[in-house]
Amino acid sequence: MKRTLTIALPLLFACIQTMGQTPTIQDCLGAIPVCQPVYTESVSAQGSGNYPNEINTSISCTAGELNSIWYVFTAAQDGNLGFVITPNNSNDDYDWTLFDITNATCQDIFTNQNLQVSCNASGGGGCHGPTGATGATPYDEQGAGCGSNPPTQFNGFTPFNDLIPMEEGRTYVLMVSNWTGSTFGYKLDFSPSTGLGIFDQVSPEIDTIITPVSCGQNTIDITFSEFILCNTINSANFQLTGPGGPYTVNLLSPNCIGGNNAHAKEFSLTVTPPISSMGNFTLQMTTNGTTQVLDLCDNPAASTSIPFSVNTPIPVAINLGVDTSLLCNGDVLTIDATTPNSTYLWDDGSTNATLPVTVAGNYTVTVTTPCGSGSDNMEIVTLFDVPQLNLGADQTLCTGETLPFDLTQPFASYTWQDGSTNPLYTISSAGTYAVTITNVCGVVQDQIQVNYIPPVNLELGPRQVLCDGETLDLDVSHPNGTYQWQNGSTLPVFRIDSPGLYGVTVTTPCESQQDTLRVDYISPPKLALSNDTILCPWQTIEYDLTVEGATYQWQDGTTSPIYLIDRSGDYAVTVTHACGTFDAAVTVTILDSIRTELGRVHAGRLFLE
Repeated sequence: MKRTLTIALPLLFACIQTMGQTPTIQDCLGAIPVCQPVYTESVSAQGSGNYPNEINTSISCTAGELNSIWYVFTAAQDGNLGFVITPNNSNDDYDWTLFDITNATCQDIFTNQNLQVSCNASGGGGCHGPTGATGATPYDEQGAGCGSNPPTQFNGFTPFNDLIPMEEGRTYVLMVSNWTGSTFGYKLDFSPSTGLGIFDQVSPEIDTIITPVSCGQNTIDITFSEFILCNTINSANFQLTGPGGPYTVNLLSPNCIGGNNAHAKEFSLTVTPPISSMGNFTLQMTTNGTTQVLDLCDNPAASTSIPFSVNTPIPVAINLGVDTSLLCNGDVLTIDATTPNSTYLWDDGSTNATLPVTVAGNYTVTVTTPCGSGSDNMEIVTLFDVPQLNLGADQTLCTGETLPFDLTQPFASYTWQDGSTNPLYTISSAGTYAVTITNVCGVVQDQIQVNYIPPVNLELGPRQVLCDGETLDLDVSHPNGTYQWQNGSTLPVFRIDSPGLYGVTVTTPCESQQDTLRVDYISPPKLALSNDTILCPWQTIEYDLTVEGATYQWQDGTTSPIYLIDRSGDYAVTVTHACGTFDAAVTVTILDSIRTELGRVHAGRLFLE
């Protein structure tokens, strides 16, 4: 019994062939073109070629590429394909799968199950020996084994499938696998086919072509009506003529990677330089009619010319520079629109690549190249002189006032004394301010001194009390002030030497303030304790030194202004007053009492003791 080989997808992807190897007849890319009814392989191939694992066993009825050989052909007309694979050793077991790759590539076979047209892997139990598509059964897929009715992808019934309907122009590849692994070979016979011309005798030709439609494109894609042997076609078979040339072309195809049987339908021509002009072009394919541009059955393509037009204009990017340029009086600005291979039209009708400008205005140019046109506009502003600058005369401001400047001028730069670069500047403190203005025509500078008038702080203070003979100077001086006293004086200093109500008005350019002051005069206390005094024993002296605003200090610490003396001693007092400190002293002597005694009376006699 034949066994089915199943490979898990992760492992299979790890084993995908390395691109770039030269394909052999054991690879789809190197498949043998079918150009005769019978093919005899006297010795069976061994291995799986340079591109192993082209068959995905999870979606195929076969166990993969086992000692395989590939065949390729294109149906020349509608019909039914039939073939028989007869092993040279009747005990050998051959499997096969047929794929339709008309709109696919060899690489797509692994992932696209819909490309499989018919498949047979039956074997064992009387299923060894010949196999193929003969119409002996109605089935188009039979897996391993023999006698399972109906067959499935994994179970076979007989080694023969139904005939395979084919359409003219479709391309097929047949993979024949030697499951037994013997080297005896086999014979492949296509004679069971009915009404089908699989043996190509029609010359290939360019079926479709995708050409550039605008300048800058450099690719021409061509598709032939059938596969072309890669070793029979190259860049020298193609020439491109047209405006903007000469051009060279380089022919490429991803399927032409080596091997005598490598083949492709689709090719790409890279044009150098890219298309550089609109107009009519001709792609010429030149062949010798025998050995060049051959299909898989060696039918040569004929030389052909393919005309096409590039007629889609592309916008031309024109950049005259910034929208605004600057001119000083007498200067000339040259606007340059130079673009290779172009013509020019300015709005004044001139047709040169450059335009000299001496006056302000809007200037527009249209530039036309072989590939299209474009336009740009530039606005010119004329500055006839250096910037204008006048900060004015030095100024004196009141507290809280500001001095704003707006020096904005077109296309100028500004530098103030503090490094500021804004044309708007506000002064709010005293100092010297300077600015430099620069434009393309010159540089100007100016400065201004700004002073501030200080506020009037007028405060004559609370009521004043002076002593007789004292004076008081009121100083209300202000650096920017004028003065008006109650008596008409206009001096900043006013002397007070008498009691009264005094007032002044101080006026500056910024404000006017008034204030008053009452001044009273007081006399110093009259302090006299009298001269030293002698008193009789019953006599006393009382002093009343009361004076408004005074304090007192007697020799014994008493602080009352009233003091009573009733005994001998030295007495002193200190009186403190707004007008000064005063001292006084007195000595008081109190006489002793006179004592009189008449004595005792004895017998009418008075004795003084």
